Amino acid sequence: MPCRDPWKPEVEGIIRSCSATICMVGDTTYQSEPVNWEIRKSADLGKLVLAVYLESTAVSIPPALSEIGVTPMRWNVRAIVKELYDRQR
Repeated sequence: MPCRDPWKPEVEGIIRSCSATICMVGDTTYQSEPVNWEIRKSADLGKLVLAVYLESTAVSIPPALSEIGVTPMRWNVRAIVKELYDRQR
């Protein structure tokens, strides 16, 4: 039986090859099933997951972030890099 979502195996391969997943949260990101799938898959594979607000108007976050206890950060490159560095040690 063919995969219902043919993009998933390719994206899973990309996630497996990375040490972290960063979810960029905009106004409608919370509605995206692919985004929620990628967050859950990343967590299932033991990858570090961070989230960053793209827009100050974004209010809702993807449910998958709440499920794994990730709160989005404000856009600040130094803070993002520090978080990546600190959490991967």
